Amino acid sequence: MDFEEVLGQVREQLAREKRIAYRLLKRRFQLDDEDIEDLKADLIDAKRLAVDEDGKVLVWVGAAPVSSSMDAVHRYEGYVAQSMGDGIFALFGAPIAHEDHPQRALYAALLMQEESRKQAERLRREKGINFQIRVGVNTGEVVLRSIRKDDLHTDYIPVGYSTNLASRMESLATPGSIVASEYTHKLTEGYFEFKPLGPAQVKGFHKPIHIYEVSGVGPLRTKLQVAARRGLVRFVGRQNEMDQLRRALELATAGHGQIVGVMGEPGVGKSRLFYEFVAAYGRMPQPGQRECLILETFSVSHGKAYPYLPLIELLKNYFQLALHDDERIRREKITGRVLTLDRLAIGTVLRGWALAMQGQHEEGLAQMHEGLTAHRATGTELLRPVYCALLAEVYGKMGQAEEGLKVLTETLTLVNQTGERLWEAELYRLKGTLTLKQSGVRSPESEVNNPQSAIRNPQLEAEACFLKAIDIAQRQQAKSLELRATVSLARLRQQQGRYHEASNLLSEIYNWFTEGFDTVDLQEAKALLKELG
Repeated sequence: MDFEEVLGQVREQLAREKRIAYRLLKRRFQLDDEDIEDLKADLIDAKRLAVDEDGKVLVWVGAAPVSSSMDAVHRYEGYVAQSMGDGIFALFGAPIAHEDHPQRALYAALLMQEESRKQAERLRREKGINFQIRVGVNTGEVVLRSIRKDDLHTDYIPVGYSTNLASRMESLATPGSIVASEYTHKLTEGYFEFKPLGPAQVKGFHKPIHIYEVSGVGPLRTKLQVAARRGLVRFVGRQNEMDQLRRALELATAGHGQIVGVMGEPGVGKSRLFYEFVAAYGRMPQPGQRECLILETFSVSHGKAYPYLPLIELLKNYFQLALHDDERIRREKITGRVLTLDRLAIGTVLRGWALAMQGQHEEGLAQMHEGLTAHRATGTELLRPVYCALLAEVYGKMGQAEEGLKVLTETLTLVNQTGERLWEAELYRLKGTLTLKQSGVRSPESEVNNPQSAIRNPQLEAEACFLKAIDIAQRQQAKSLELRATVSLARLRQQQGRYHEASNLLSEIYNWFTEGFDTVDLQEAKALLKELG
């Protein structure tokens, strides 16, 4: 049977039954499992029949593999009631009840779409095949008929009006979209963004039904936020609690940090209390009161599917990340916010370093010390090793190797105390570099107090520092820092006349890189390899 005959039979099957199963194709055309290659059998609505280079029949579909859809359902604790081989029917809220089952269903639908897009992109590149999924969602009562199987596993078969309407929603959806019924839209409005599609005449229903396309996640997360958008009743009472919160705010703005915890039974108004407090005092500071930065986060029932969701939302709010922001915009917002997190410290240190590296040593050094002082005043040690490494580098450029080594010694002690080893490899590399610059310089006091100090080999000390830096970078898989340390060690080997060893050492790490050859570090490595022959 040639391809046209196979295609004709599949078209007839689709026209007659509106669907075709993989098992039927396998039986009718005598296909082995290997004939399907990496395509899954449990697929929806066959849309395309093709032949690959070896003449094998491939069936592709207008939906993602069923396994990905099932994973999305399980992530939000839904129940896959039926898996028909070419699609799934899932329930949220039964047999496991949740307070937010409509939201869970739409979150799962959006996750299905996201995963299908990733798979479609891969298959477009590898096979030249495109596909999209469509999802229908409805909310309502269902009748569950349980079936006890031989392995003591119970399946639930949903029947009734709601299941039929959900199926109709799926049939009304265009490929790549999610269509929800009017009641689902009413329950989840605000949590998600919808595009009204107007009334539609649905088979089996006398009156037209309003349907909506789910565009994405909306701006609201909690019931209180949704209620506030619709309009809250007047807040009455809780004056004592409001006074305690106000006093805590006054102490905090005066420089005395405060933590306030509110405990109570569900539904007594804890969230509403904070909402009213923020509205009264947070966003409208009283005369003489400093303006506060307000960051809000929340916990939701379906959030168990995402570890650290409250922390993630807190950071999103801090960096002012919006749902429609692409990756470039998100990076710009985060970078800008980080740089202004400690404006005086970070900005002053970096500006001073830039001035010093351009030759304005004294002015640059003064600004770096000013920034480091401001950084210590914040009480945090975060990123301090990085700033100190820049300071030591400036001292080396100014010919003050002794001062630079003092800074590095203090910083390495701090690293061992705090465990912040992000920049440890670079600290040891700089220590080796400054040790070489200090070669031949001995303090008179050290010769009097310790005569053996006069008998020191700076090259051996520097070599030990470079090797330690390389070892740390390799353990951290920090290839850029490993390259820097290797370049420094290779230069030392060059000075010692060990050219072949230096070349082999540097070639290994240099050849690891496949991009970024216009960067300063790789250009320096390339130039050194050329010198080494």
